[in-house]
Amino acid sequence: MATLSLRTFADWLSQQAAAVQASASSLLNVASGTVLRAILEANASVALWMQWLILLVLRTTRLSTSTGDDADSFVADFGLERQAATAATGSVTFSAFTAPTSAVAISTGTVVKTGDGSVSFATTAGATLAAGATSVTVPVQAQTAGTVGNVLAGTITLISAALPGVDTVTNATAFTNGEDAETDAALRTRFINYINTRSRATPAAVEYAVTSVQQGLFVQLAERVDGSGAARDAHTTVYVDDGSGSPSADLIDSVAAAVEAVRPLGGTYEVHGPTVVPANVALTVTAASGYAHGDLVGPVQTAIAAYIDGLGMGEALSWTRLIAVAYGVDGVGGVSGLTVNGGTANIGGAAGSVVRVSTVTVS
Repeated sequence: MATLSLRTFADWLSQQAAAVQASASSLLNVASGTVLRAILEANASVALWMQWLILLVLRTTRLSTSTGDDADSFVADFGLERQAATAATGSVTFSAFTAPTSAVAISTGTVVKTGDGSVSFATTAGATLAAGATSVTVPVQAQTAGTVGNVLAGTITLISAALPGVDTVTNATAFTNGEDAETDAALRTRFINYINTRSRATPAAVEYAVTSVQQGLFVQLAERVDGSGAARDAHTTVYVDDGSGSPSADLIDSVAAAVEAVRPLGGTYEVHGPTVVPANVALTVTAASGYAHGDLVGPVQTAIAAYIDGLGMGEALSWTRLIAVAYGVDGVGGVSGLTVNGGTANIGGAAGSVVRVSTVTVS
């Protein structure tokens, strides 16, 4: 776009005064307080306002500078929509101090909250605490979409309404797959990918189609092989994960529909969730001078769990990287005896696999 020649209020005023004087046969008085000065200032104000309107129109008609609803309307003309926020999901465990003598039903929609009551979650499936059992794990979803539902392990501790036979609730693992609505910057980037992958049955087009289903999706393609790894010409296996390690059947169906829209003629495909590789980590840390060992256990566990659960599809868990993660916690003076699943080798890395934390034991 050409460089705009913008003018200030003083510019408009001085240029008008010069133009009027050039057309007059005698010297004009344009000092402050004169009638002519007032007319020129009024005209300058109108010109400045019209200049601002022009800039506003230019800004709202270009995706690179438009925001909010203006950006939405721009991409809508091309059939694209901003991705909505997604709610965090995970599991909570309902427990009883004393095993009940008869089964206790936990219905779908039972609401639990974080300890401060700020974030609520609802069960997405019914469950039963069997007679003689003291706990049952149930899937839940945040009632408010967005990253507000991403909570640390052990922070969901309140049951919103009395649940006879159940005494406590907690989440053993952190919730990390909640996503806020797509930002303007992310929408602009996706629009470029959208245009560049139109009508192209390429890996980039398939990956774009999958990641456009919802935010926070990881995708990996395996070409010319089926889900078992056997060779198969003109076939693509699509692995997708929403960060949970176990995407729902509805999500798998939505991804399959997206792939169907961009696949090449004559090509076949299948869509699967990832193969979860559990990571059981154990290590010993020593505290640096001025720090207590007991104060380091929780932060080290949290840091390691966050790193592992942030690994993408097909990424291997590096044994040496975990040492660096532990040392990254303030107060850690030494790390020793680190094992992953009982050994010192990297794990994961295969196509369609994701490494997710199972246990982190810090001594």
